[in-house]
Amino acid sequence: MNVSAHERGDGSVHGQLHQKNYSTDVARTGEVLCLRVTDNRAVIGIRVTRSNDPDRPEGSGEYWFFSDNGRPSDDKDAATMAPAATPEVCPAPVEPFQRPTFSGNYTIHDAQD
Repeated sequence: MNVSAHERGDGSVHGQLHQKNYSTDVARTGEVLCLRVTDNRAVIGIRVTRSNDPDRPEGSGEYWFFSDNGRPSDDKDAATMAPAATPEVCPAPVEPFQRPTFSGNYTIHDAQD
């Protein structure tokens, strides 16, 4: 997974998420529509713009929740996805995750700090 999400000075957001399962070759890309950061947690809302996944077709919405829990070698960072009807408005980032997670090295910076 590759994700980049940023908030501009005027409050607008931009970015993209690309997720691919290399064992099945199923992939999707989405445009970031919202971003919310609290401490070491973040949530982004995306609208799928490209997909070969029949369960997540183009035009569908998703929330992605991220948690940055330390050094990359600790393998404690996580992400999870939930379908979203209105991904333009992000809910509060929460954990622990109640859905299957994707481990990785996620770095979250809150520009307000």
